[in-house]
Amino acid sequence: MKTKIELDVKLWAPPNFVLIHNPDKGAQELSVPISLIDEYTLERLCDEYRDEVFKKAGKHRPPQAAPLCPKCEGAF
Repeated sequence: MKTKIELDVKLWAPPNFVLIHNPDKGAQELSVPISLIDEYTLERLCDEYRDEVFKKAGKHRPPQAAPLCPKCEGAF
């Protein structure tokens, strides 16, 4: 017999800050609000984080889904 159980998984809270290594100060790291990070760097950080989550879970990332239309929530 098989059964399927659904779980309500909560999203991780996004960080308010990122740590930046300051080579001028040795091993010291600076804490910088994410609002000061450009969107391309944020995108790359999110991609790297997503890759690490799947790697730790021993899973492969699924194919990218088509983006949803913000007005109707359907695929473009």
